[in-house]
Amino acid sequence: MRQVFLNINTNISRNFSVLKLFSILMVFCGHFFHEIPILWIPVTVGLLIFSFSSGLFTSVKYTGAYSIKKFWTNKLKRLGASFCVINAVLFLLFMVQNKQGLWSWHTLINILGLNGLLNWFYINNISPFGRGMWFLTLLLLFYLVYPFLEKLNKKAMVITSIAFVFAAYYLNGYHGYGHALWLTACGFILGVLTGKNGMKMPPKTGRLFSVIFFLIMMGLNIFFKFSALNFFLLLLFSVSLIFSTCDVVISDKWYQIMSPFTGCIFEIYLLHSYLSVTPTQIRIIDFIISLTLVVFLSRGVNFVSHALVAKFEG
Repeated sequence: MRQVFLNINTNISRNFSVLKLFSILMVFCGHFFHEIPILWIPVTVGLLIFSFSSGLFTSVKYTGAYSIKKFWTNKLKRLGASFCVINAVLFLLFMVQNKQGLWSWHTLINILGLNGLLNWFYINNISPFGRGMWFLTLLLLFYLVYPFLEKLNKKAMVITSIAFVFAAYYLNGYHGYGHALWLTACGFILGVLTGKNGMKMPPKTGRLFSVIFFLIMMGLNIFFKFSALNFFLLLLFSVSLIFSTCDVVISDKWYQIMSPFTGCIFEIYLLHSYLSVTPTQIRIIDFIISLTLVVFLSRGVNFVSHALVAKFEG
């Protein structure tokens, strides 16, 4: 029987839900205040948390003899309804805004969740759809390759993970795309590696390592202007940070406050790029307005998509 990452109990699940909520807030903050270069760090960490948790929980849930059909049915049911409602909302928004390129073939690619293919083949996207959607494309690609990763034994998975990280490091240096594609892809692989091999790190050790890796990265960049190791240091920092949160206990009171929003992280991610408004031209006030708009619209989309799924299943 496979040894799993810690014990995926209620508390661990809660921690990851809240961690992903804070991650999407980091991503939103970094994108909104894009004029502050240093914010690329929390944005990248947030994306790594998303991908690592996806790889981890997929490897824990789908192991051994499982149905590929059921695997895809569950994934598409979880993401598909929300994505369709999001596309409908954005389509109405673009119609009102009279956006150009709405009826192009690029729109079809984007509403299928394949915007990443346009990015990665350096095709200029002329459709208003597709902002930040490369992560969804990468997620779908991960789901495609996961059945092959699942069949690897522990030793083969370790070798594959190491080879992938170094290949990603090379590609990050020579085939960059303006977003953290290769680092995020490493998060999926390391999440699966952790789940398959039952890898553990004591939370206190995780906290120590996360501080060490962060200080080394900042020291090399600030004092020596040396950034060649940022890829590895940021990856190690993020994974250590994830392990460091595993013993955190979130009270029922605080979790009840956050739980209405932990269920709509996918919607927040896909909508936030379109709803950064600046009515007052005061950055912090506009940020609060934009965040409120994104969160409550995401809650609405989540509610509608769940209602649609419940209706069709009924």
